[in-house]
Amino acid sequence: MFGCKKKASIPAPVAEATEAATTSKCGCPYAAKLCTPGLCKAGMVGLTALATFGPKKLRPHVQNALAVIGILTLLRQILRRGKGAAA
Repeated sequence: MFGCKKKASIPAPVAEATEAATTSKCGCPYAAKLCTPGLCKAGMVGLTALATFGPKKLRPHVQNALAVIGILTLLRQILRRGKGAAA
C-alpha cells in the first residue's frame, strides 16, 4: 500500500492526441478545428455579456476573469514584440 510508486504510463492514443493538440499551427493547446479567431472573439463577447447582464452573483467573477485575460493578452503581446515577432 505504501510501497514504492510505479510511474503511470500514458496510453498511446492519449499521448498522440495530446502531442497533436499541442503542436497546432497557432500554438494554442486546442485542436486545430477549435482554434479559430472567431471562436475566441465569440467567447470574449459572451463573457462580456455575462459580466454586464448576467446574474449578480456571477458578475464579479466574470469581471475578474476578463481582467486576467486582458492582462495575459497584453503580456503576451509585449513579450512577442520583445522577441522580434509581429504581434
